Amino acid sequence: AATLAPLFYGGEQEDGLRSGTVHVASAVATATALRLCLERRDGAFLELGNRLRAGITARLPQVTLVGEGAPRVPWITMVGVPGMRGDALVRMMDAAGIEISSGSACSSGKQGLSATLAAMMADFRKGYIRFSYHLMTTSDEIDEAIERFANIVERYSLSPR
Repeated sequence: AATLAPLFYGGEQEDGLRSGTVHVASAVATATALRLCLERRDGAFLELGNRLRAGITARLPQVTLVGEGAPRVPWITMVGVPGMRGDALVRMMDAAGIEISSGSACSSGKQGLSATLAAMMADFRKGYIRFSYHLMTTSDEIDEAIERFANIVERYSLSPR
């Protein structure tokens, strides 16, 4: 274990690593900044997710948006595609330069419909894939993902449009 030397000598605050009292104004400013970041983060994720879901359903009305209208994390969109396997969609999207995942995150590596999707009454005849995005994702990247995804589904889906 490493032994840390105090930053400032004097009192025994902060387990002897820093003397003096906490600067209250700085602590309040930090807490306020973090709260604002979280609020803006959620708004940005909602905007990206809304753009992705609207674009996908406009191009591919046959797909199912999983969990639509239910409470869920704003940085993941799960889509069910009739007439296609999720693992095949993952490979084709990877070849097109877009990284997605299949199934639910808690069932990575397992075959068949995950317990999570089964509990949500998911249709086992659809291939389920997951789009995840982060704060550095741009609207242009979302639009490009929609375009490439729609082109693949339109070309390879065995389901009628």
